[in-house]
Amino acid sequence: MALGEDHFMYFEGSEEFGKLVCEAYDKAGIVTGQLMFWNEEKESGSAVYTQSDLDTYAHIIYLDVPPEEIVKCRLDDPGRDRSHVLIPHVRRWVEAEKQMLRGLCYSNNILFCSVSPSMMAKDVENFLHDFSKHDERHNLSNALHALDSIPAIQSGTLQRMIVLDADRTLTSQDTGALFWKIFPPLLGYADGDWSKTPARAVFESPLGYTYNAFRQVTLLHEKLRDNQYDFVCREVARSITMDEEFVTLLHRIADQNHVAAVVVTCGLALIWKYALEMEGLQGKVSVIGGGRHSDGFVVTPEVKEALVDHLKKQHCLEVWAFGDGPLDLKMLCKADKALVVVGDEATRSRSMDKALKQAIENDGLKAEQCLRPASVSPRLTKEILPEVKLLDPTFVDSLLSDGTKLNVISAEKLNPDAVKILMTPLRDANVQGPRLREAHSEAGWYLAKTFLPTLIGAEEIDTPHPQGHNTTGYQLWKEDKILIVALMRGGEPMAFGVSNAFQRAMFVHAK
Repeated sequence: MALGEDHFMYFEGSEEFGKLVCEAYDKAGIVTGQLMFWNEEKESGSAVYTQSDLDTYAHIIYLDVPPEEIVKCRLDDPGRDRSHVLIPHVRRWVEAEKQMLRGLCYSNNILFCSVSPSMMAKDVENFLHDFSKHDERHNLSNALHALDSIPAIQSGTLQRMIVLDADRTLTSQDTGALFWKIFPPLLGYADGDWSKTPARAVFESPLGYTYNAFRQVTLLHEKLRDNQYDFVCREVARSITMDEEFVTLLHRIADQNHVAAVVVTCGLALIWKYALEMEGLQGKVSVIGGGRHSDGFVVTPEVKEALVDHLKKQHCLEVWAFGDGPLDLKMLCKADKALVVVGDEATRSRSMDKALKQAIENDGLKAEQCLRPASVSPRLTKEILPEVKLLDPTFVDSLLSDGTKLNVISAEKLNPDAVKILMTPLRDANVQGPRLREAHSEAGWYLAKTFLPTLIGAEEIDTPHPQGHNTTGYQLWKEDKILIVALMRGGEPMAFGVSNAFQRAMFVHAK
């Protein structure tokens, strides 16, 4: 009873009324019970759970006692006359229970973990305390606290945050898969004993990529002791090759006071802390991620989205986001500037093209793509997702700019003959009054139509056709959110020309 009774209630057996009692007293209920009985004479055991049990439980902890110890306890039990059972039978029984429970839990949105005698007392108590308070709201609160604690944010000099996914963005490799290649031998398994990693089995189950799925994977990692977990993460970090151009870019960012970078990963944060340390970026690039129960939170697609939103609204930062797969799309949609990292066809996400197209058409995603390496084929088309090169001087200058420099575009260099014709009435002393204002308006209309669709982008809209049906038309991307500011007095006629070009945009005078 180390947990006490202030926050917990205890039940023997899966009594349905226990859930109702716990809700009434605002306490967590702890229920002891068994899954199956199995006589040695029979080929399989008899399960004793009900669907009502599965609908009631939120977590199941399996006490994974070695079969030898179970047999010994039966023989040493003075209170009951127990028949002798063979150790191999008990071992089959234990493995069958764990396999059945795992499948039942994944199918019924229940978190499952097994604990050995060496970790039972301390870890079960810690798990139960965590289970009683940890939900999605608590999870997000912990993640936001980790974000707010980043030194660059606390400095007060930051203007722009670069948010980067990790796996298949900063490296072409999957650190999760590498983790599970090193993990099994530490638990006594030979490499290759699993047809797919236990983590992959979770995500391919009905749990999908939900909060509970990421929490479940965290519980899988608890099989390792702290020193073993640290060892595996270091080994994985040593085995990955980070993209050289991203490393160069991160070092450039690290030299700035007004720009900072943070890696936000759904994977294991410790791997990326070690990987950045090996590249000389320790303390310069922060990492937000989970992996262990003690981290206090997991990173889901929704958490990534919320972190970007928090940076924009609470810290008033401009956010650039880099990601490669469907789990990054919520984050990319929320960012001020979104960049899709496109890797080799053999390793990149196969479902990303469809999800990306839907995000562009339905969620208003406006993004660019960077090909890593430059020889790989692009996502969708370069017309839909324009290509940027990570170390292109113009791109780097834009990423590192502190907002004090104007981006000047010369129309004369791009189309000198058109500019000459437009400029003639502006310089003609005989053109005065209304005609001069009209000439400035025409120049504004030309500049708007020529350059803004490229700078801002275009999006499809439904347009009525003369024959009575709707057809596809185009407007500036989020045109009704654009504000045209007329600088009084001389700029007003030209601003009116811009307004005539894009009539859904807003218009305001500035003194």
